Amino acid sequence: LNVPDSNYFTIRKELLEKDIPVGVIGYVLLLKCLCLNGTNTCFYNLLEISNKLKVGYSTLKGKNGLHQKAIDYGLITDDKVRYEGKSTIRHIIMDSNILLGDGLDIPDLNTEEHGIYVEQYDIIRSCCLDHDIYPPRYDEQVIRKIMNHFVDDNLKNALNRRLDKVKEDHIYSLNYIAKMLNIQMDSPSKEEYT
Repeated sequence: LNVPDSNYFTIRKELLEKDIPVGVIGYVLLLKCLCLNGTNTCFYNLLEISNKLKVGYSTLKGKNGLHQKAIDYGLITDDKVRYEGKSTIRHIIMDSNILLGDGLDIPDLNTEEHGIYVEQYDIIRSCCLDHDIYPPRYDEQVIRKIMNHFVDDNLKNALNRRLDKVKEDHIYSLNYIAKMLNIQMDSPSKEEYT
């Protein structure tokens, strides 16, 4: 299997198992290709999206267009924001089954040195995805700290209890997970910032 190391994303099979028309899923996956690098956010307007994707503008716009259908199915949201000094619509892909390719930085599971940490990270990642939350990046030092308190089923059970209360759809740091689990993380020293 030849996996690229940049400019790619992955999807979970659950996305394809949803009762959503293939055209709508296809549009969202193409929209993902236009998102800012490493994010699920796109600032192009529908006409620009139409031109870049080589899809007819009339296919995207309106209440029966692919874009509105993707919103109706909860795959994307739109909101008005200021970007580069002007008012624009921001399109955000909301489905947790569409993952950033290089965003998780998971080491090779085949190396024994990292295997146990990756297994615990996979528990965290699975719990997040089960709660429709995009998981944080892998960070071995934080995983080690978490493992001092929770492992395997204990970790899974503790996370599932706490993730029910999380309102965000994306957790950006494993430190947040540690804090949720009441694990005290070391503060970075001033030297790290100078």
